Amino acid sequence: GKPVNEPGPGESRSQVPAGAVRIVVNVEIRRQHPISSDYWKPMQSAILPQGDEATTPDTMPAMNDSPKRHVPVAIIGAGFGGIGLAARLVEQGLNDFLIFDRAAGVGGTWWANRYPGCACDVPSHLYSLSFAPNPDWTRRFAPRDEIQNYLERCVTRFGLERRLVLGTGIDRAAWDEQAGRWRLTDDHGETWSADVLVSAIGG
Repeated sequence: GKPVNEPGPGESRSQVPAGAVRIVVNVEIRRQHPISSDYWKPMQSAILPQGDEATTPDTMPAMNDSPKRHVPVAIIGAGFGGIGLAARLVEQGLNDFLIFDRAAGVGGTWWANRYPGCACDVPSHLYSLSFAPNPDWTRRFAPRDEIQNYLERCVTRFGLERRLVLGTGIDRAAWDEQAGRWRLTDDHGETWSADVLVSAIGG
């Protein structure tokens, strides 16, 4: 789903193309013990394309050997994907993670887009987390404010506030083979480390 202009009074909404993608976010996670480099290294090329400057440690600036903080899971993006994954982690009793986002608030594209008539092009009952349905949509195609409010309620419902690192983008990430973890540099120059790195920045 992406923001679109909502039709005004008396206007009819055009049909969604037959090939349009409908997505129900349903993120599941299984914890792996121990976390081996053989398991996680192949994920590197999937998250950051081969040849990307951020993926090769020898192209990274020197990092502080003592990161600001180490977490088992670092999530980049506080939109639907990041919030959905974080909520599932909480449901599994995994609470030691952080969600990074450059924006000052959660919501991803719904935080960023605020133009008049902004709404979703996917039916509301499909454009929500499968494990956190919203029975209170007022329209078939929800306006931006309703979607933003829904995401903020999900953050509160699953207690994610303390896990948010807002106003902080991750500029670089590299896999540290020797340590068996990801080394991250944010846009404030701080360094972090994580066993698992999840990119939920959308398309």
